[in-house]
Amino acid sequence: MDLSFSSLNNNLIPLKITTAITRAQAKLQQQAMATPSITLMDEKINELIPQGKVAIDEEPIIKPSDENPNKIIPCDMNDLRKLQEEDKKTQEIKKNIKNKKYYCIEDGILFRKQQLPLPPVPYVPAGRIRADILKIYHDTPANGAHFGRDKITRKIQERYYWPTMIADIRNHINSCLPCTQNNYRSQKSPGKLKPIPPPEGIWKLLSMDFHDPITPTSKQGNRYIISLTEVLSKFVITKAVRDCSATTAVKFLINDVILKYGTLTCILTDNGTHFTSQVMNKLFKNLGVTHLYSTVYHP
Repeated sequence: MDLSFSSLNNNLIPLKITTAITRAQAKLQQQAMATPSITLMDEKINELIPQGKVAIDEEPIIKPSDENPNKIIPCDMNDLRKLQEEDKKTQEIKKNIKNKKYYCIEDGILFRKQQLPLPPVPYVPAGRIRADILKIYHDTPANGAHFGRDKITRKIQERYYWPTMIADIRNHINSCLPCTQNNYRSQKSPGKLKPIPPPEGIWKLLSMDFHDPITPTSKQGNRYIISLTEVLSKFVITKAVRDCSATTAVKFLINDVILKYGTLTCILTDNGTHFTSQVMNKLFKNLGVTHLYSTVYHP
């Protein structure tokens, strides 16, 4: 047998030298062999879909308008004209259109005029169409789902009008469950109220306040009543005064309270300027009186 190099070279079969295969590589090879090719899958899908028709996944659910692909119209002008004809409020405005300077009629449809150069927008009658517009411009991703009140209001006002639009938008957004669950308030959370402990004895805590202007004015010109209440016994001292200034409050404390019943230990007032003034603070500092303030807007 001739085993020359040339004969061996001509009869050689090309060999594929492979290294060790890991478990992950073997698993990938098995998946590739078991999965049909993308071309074969496409051919089978095309055989199932009749010619001239679109697959269900490719057909748009909501058809945009031709002028603006991002603008969704809940109904066309013919449907809006029909809804306006069935609405009593719209028909009343149409009958008195000469006296309605903010309205106009075009092609049988009632429009609301806007400030120039903005074009008039169609009037939307009461009914389900208003709720549909709110859902489309607030709930659908095509119009930016779940935007805030101001942005939704601006987008709808550019295209439609009805009298209660602002209130309807606010109520729709406030009742939106995703907005309620996901939107967080950027405002600072209110602090916890701190109740004032009851006094330990008589004349330990007193409260003072002015009462609103009383009409008619007395013959002496008094329009207000200042009162001081002993918190524990509910003993009340009152006086009619002409104004609600800090000077009047100081005179009342000195002449009608301290000189008659003795000095105070602790007093509670609101945050009015007549109680937070320098003259009032100076009086309490000189007498050693503790001045407490009630929570703002929670007297």
